[in-house]
Amino acid sequence: MIRGHSIPMPPFTRHRPRAFTLVEAITTIVIIAIVSTISATLVRGGMNVYDSAATRAELSDRLSVAMDRITTELRTMDQTGSTGSNQASISALTTSSITFTASGATRTISLSGTNLLLSGSLVASAVLAPDITTFSLLGFDSTNTALPASPSAPQIATLRRIQITISATRNGITETLRTKVFIRELASGSGAP
Repeated sequence: MIRGHSIPMPPFTRHRPRAFTLVEAITTIVIIAIVSTISATLVRGGMNVYDSAATRAELSDRLSVAMDRITTELRTMDQTGSTGSNQASISALTTSSITFTASGATRTISLSGTNLLLSGSLVASAVLAPDITTFSLLGFDSTNTALPASPSAPQIATLRRIQITISATRNGITETLRTKVFIRELASGSGAP
């Protein structure tokens, strides 16, 4: 201030709180929507991967349990013939079922619809595995030659190995297990490998 003269001060202006403009509000909403969409996509992708892995693991577990049960049943089948010429007591073998005798009782393992079943004369029908799409059997003789799809009784007498394939599908995911079972008389040393 100069003595005697005063400099005029600008008129008092009130500062109003500034609000968002419509453009700023819409821009913020769009950015939040984009971030939310990307986040949801990442979370959904992770959930899908988890669901697929869980389904695959469950199918694999079911097939493993069924395969263990089948191989146990086949290894306990009775033998026919004299001591030097033991043969497995298989009465029928097709590409999708096997009928044999174990502990004097007839048993059949076959696919019925989508259920893999174990049934027999002294055994109540039991579901070995659900959701089965493929159950196939293939027999091999002592020279590892595949037997025909429905072998005759003399051909069944040459049977030494059975290849088992089981596939299951659920929610678009398929799991397959395959193994070869050596018939019991081989373990006791009466047959050629």
